[in-house]
Amino acid sequence: MSVESQNHDTLQSKVIDWIKFPLIVGVVFVHFKGMNVSGGDVPIDQLPLFEDGWSSAIYNSLRVLFSYTFGNVSVPLFFLISGFLFFRSLKPADNTFSVETYWYKLKSRFKTLLIPYVLWIVICLCVSIITGVFLKHECSLADFLEKNNYFHVFWDSQKGSGHSVNIWGMERLPNIYPFLNPFWYVRDLIVCVLFSPLIYWFVRKLKFFSVVILWLVAEMNLWPQIPGFHMGGFFWFPLGAYFSIFGKNLVVEFRKVKIPSYILSAIVIFLKLYFWNKTLLPLGSVTGYLILGVAFFNLSADIVEKGLIKIPKLFLESQFFVYALHTIFVQTNTKKLFDFILPFDHSILCLGVKYFMTNLMTVAFCVLAYWLCRTLFPRICSLLTGGR
Repeated sequence: MSVESQNHDTLQSKVIDWIKFPLIVGVVFVHFKGMNVSGGDVPIDQLPLFEDGWSSAIYNSLRVLFSYTFGNVSVPLFFLISGFLFFRSLKPADNTFSVETYWYKLKSRFKTLLIPYVLWIVICLCVSIITGVFLKHECSLADFLEKNNYFHVFWDSQKGSGHSVNIWGMERLPNIYPFLNPFWYVRDLIVCVLFSPLIYWFVRKLKFFSVVILWLVAEMNLWPQIPGFHMGGFFWFPLGAYFSIFGKNLVVEFRKVKIPSYILSAIVIFLKLYFWNKTLLPLGSVTGYLILGVAFFNLSADIVEKGLIKIPKLFLESQFFVYALHTIFVQTNTKKLFDFILPFDHSILCLGVKYFMTNLMTVAFCVLAYWLCRTLFPRICSLLTGGR
């Protein structure tokens, strides 16, 4: 391996480590999209950006950019990185995926994926039972378990709301979640791991055409809606696998289209805002997420290479803990805290402060909780984070 290749591999590893925390922050922004200027619970995608003049347009545009654009790119990039890392140990010279390799990968992911997946859902379930059944007396324990379909809490007990359409007007049905909603990603990642031999064979045999085929299936919304088999996983995970199986460096490959990715991202964002609250939603396409994902990866590579923004090690290590914890208890109560601190009318400034501070303080509280858990209960923390 040449010195240049080693440098590229080192930079790639640093970028992958660095990018995960901003992506987690994006996930947090997805789960609190701010409050409407006019009040009420109407989803922002059913409201015009100019809800109440230019000031509301600026506020709503920021919500679209952070919660519906940047945030929605986070999970696809996580799938891509996961697929890349999963097959990374395979060398291009003797690129084989043996039974021994498969079992080794399964045992490894049992610790890093399955155990945290079950533990966090149990924690979320216990918190909900304590607060809803025993403290607020909203329903009986039997009614609670029946409502959430008993053991379906670990797979498909929650149905998403609303729907979207792709660029051809084809409907995308809501996703179905486990009881801890954000963990649909972990659930689908586990399924991708189980089907990794098939993914490897498909990508290895068809090479770049495998990516093209999956892109067409995803873009045309032809993939069946089956819990655990979301197209998000079965496009982005194989895409990452493609780069890894054929020995491609993500930084090198994405930088080949660096300037076009920036230009196209600006166009995609403009179209997203222009067509907001209309039938055509260009960013709802896989292509839009792909363009933005490549651009964000390129931007991250430049930041890391030039040392412009250094994320503290504690923040980098806490990213899975933040992801798992933020919707269980923290985000809702952080919002209540800022509703108490800033209880006055729905002014644009007040709403903007609540929107950003609720999400950023949610991240901060989760990082603090991770630090306390790691300090006081290191073994428990290791189980909860899969040894990360």
